[in-house]
Amino acid sequence: MGNCCSQGKGGEVEFPDVPESVKHVFKEFADENGVITSKALLKFFQEYQQDKGVLHGPIANLLLSFPSTGGNDEAAVAPAPKERMYRSMTFKGQGSKLSQAMGKVSHTVGSKAKVVAGGPNEDRFFHLLMNPTATAPIIARVSHDMKQPMSHYFIFTGHNSYLSGNQLTSDSSVKPIIKALQRGVRVIELDLWPNNEKTDIVVMHGGTLTKPVGFDDCIKAIKEHAFVASEYPVIITLEDHLTAPLQAKAAQSLTAILGDTLYCPKDGDDAKEFPSPFSLRGKILISTQPPKGPKELSTVVATEDPAEEKLDARPAEGEAVAGAGAGGDGVTAVGSEERRAKAKVLGLGEVEKVRAKVEKEREAANAAVKEGRLHEVNESELLEEAGAWEQEDAAAVEPEQLAPEYRRLIAIPGGKLTGGQTVEDGLRDTGEGPPKRVSFSESQLLNTAKTCPKGLVSFTQRNLLRIYPFGLRVTSSNYEPMPAWLHGAQMVAMNMQGYGRPLWIVHGFFSANGGCGFVKKPDFYLKPGNRLEGIQEGDESAAGSTEGAFDPSVPRPIQMFLRVRIVVGTGWLERFGKGHFDTYSKPDFYCKVSIEGAPSDATEKKLDVCNDTWCPSWDSVTLEFPLILPELALLCIEVLEKDQFQDDFGGQAVLPVASLKPGFRCVSLYDRKGHPLVEVGGEEVVGPRLLCHFEMGSPFEDKDKEEEQVEEFPRVAQKSAGGSYEV
Repeated sequence: MGNCCSQGKGGEVEFPDVPESVKHVFKEFADENGVITSKALLKFFQEYQQDKGVLHGPIANLLLSFPSTGGNDEAAVAPAPKERMYRSMTFKGQGSKLSQAMGKVSHTVGSKAKVVAGGPNEDRFFHLLMNPTATAPIIARVSHDMKQPMSHYFIFTGHNSYLSGNQLTSDSSVKPIIKALQRGVRVIELDLWPNNEKTDIVVMHGGTLTKPVGFDDCIKAIKEHAFVASEYPVIITLEDHLTAPLQAKAAQSLTAILGDTLYCPKDGDDAKEFPSPFSLRGKILISTQPPKGPKELSTVVATEDPAEEKLDARPAEGEAVAGAGAGGDGVTAVGSEERRAKAKVLGLGEVEKVRAKVEKEREAANAAVKEGRLHEVNESELLEEAGAWEQEDAAAVEPEQLAPEYRRLIAIPGGKLTGGQTVEDGLRDTGEGPPKRVSFSESQLLNTAKTCPKGLVSFTQRNLLRIYPFGLRVTSSNYEPMPAWLHGAQMVAMNMQGYGRPLWIVHGFFSANGGCGFVKKPDFYLKPGNRLEGIQEGDESAAGSTEGAFDPSVPRPIQMFLRVRIVVGTGWLERFGKGHFDTYSKPDFYCKVSIEGAPSDATEKKLDVCNDTWCPSWDSVTLEFPLILPELALLCIEVLEKDQFQDDFGGQAVLPVASLKPGFRCVSLYDRKGHPLVEVGGEEVVGPRLLCHFEMGSPFEDKDKEEEQVEEFPRVAQKSAGGSYEV
């Protein structure tokens, strides 16, 4: 690859030559003077790139910098009447520097400095394509119908949102809450406990050594930052371990701090569906299990996660956390005698039997985790033996201690699958009564998906299903979210302070729909009849029946072909500097490209190593992915640097296939924690990024036409003996 035009740390420069595929397209749109006029550039964006709204978006600033005709005549620089009209409008995304540089103003491109009067030459056209603002890979605006019931959307959800680190000893703070909201998270979880004096409310992970943070501080932070990334509603899920007086105090704080932003359901509201995100813009909702009444207190209480049963708010002075620092699960066993007495008073003697079973299961779970046998831990069996499925770790409230003012604030009530029911019966929804929210652990979800996948999908057409991490993920690691989405779960709660591939997947998934935190489910998830199973729409002969509901486990025909080409990459030198990867030589980059989605769609392909270059290119290789469920598929790209012992990380990006835009697209890379590595300031772009080419085709198109398009440029990659892809 060529070397020019990118300033790195210490003065190093490196930028690729124009790739052959870019030259090929440039020739189609350039005039006889070797430049692209404003009219031709508009045609390129509208027809080749299919950016239909280009005149009303960030690219408009670029287009308005060009004359309507080519040539070096100064008169040609004057904008046409329509262009003058658009010049007067304000556009976001591109500064005036880039607009000027792309017009007649001289711009230095290394050794290829030229004064271009009629529009960009080949080099400037290539630089334009390498700007992520000009060629963003996905639709950057809210494009889904936001007026459907909330149960029709996947919702960006956090777990233990107040924790700054691990689940055992880290500080509770408002900072991770603020970061989550700035990222676009729409569901914030708070665990409410009495303080030591039982006079106030603190937020902390009960039964651990995590330090508390004030409840009021958390609510203030939520109000201040709730709508910085999205105007759509924020849901606060509360795990309530409070007495009735403290519940009343919590209600007072919520009302006083949130004010008009707090959404309270009307008295007597028995709506059969949740409100829409559109109708709740600018509102904050409370979701928790309503305080129990006298008749409900005879039910056996199972905690949110049996493997992490929290026995008290926090250890008494002088008491240690069991296993902390010694390889144990770190659950504090304190207050057992007090708890036994309370159980007898409340008529919950069976809790002791559950406790014994939980302790035994916890020991088995610890052993399984240490030996890499986490899949053997079966939480659903434990919960069925306990006789009830509770969706929250809610402490029982004595009959005379009810806080009606607290109950009135609950917009999304927590529900449960009652004792004695099979999972199938519990998930059957007749459509009667108000909708509810139910929580499953990650292992509960996987077990239930095996036995009644259509039941989960049918249940989530009207109700909300929240999935939370297994209790032994004490390092704040995360689980794979895709199985939950595939089965309709809307609230897939993640430890946002963690990092790793599962969180990359979540970040990429919720970059869809303008990053507003709500992604509408495909229509066939929401109706008894769906296009994939050939069932007639509107067939609702059996209320509560799962017949006809979408079953993600059933094999289906291919719906789409996604073709991906990683044209070229650049920006590592300017971002990290010489010697970041190899001390004495240039990097040896290679690329992994994979699909995350339905099991039959999930696959990974590896591109060959590009030796000794800061600008790796795979322009001659096209990867093809057949997809049966493109609506939920994610394109995952990971760049690695080949090393003798352990390959170095070069960046990653996850893109929702349903939001991908065709043509040449500049994909910005992110670090391991999901933070962007690219900085864009008008014309200046610093950081690692990939120029990709995307093509989405239907399997029902004419075969000959499809083969002709693939063979024209370039050929489809074939797998080599070493497992990588080459032509």
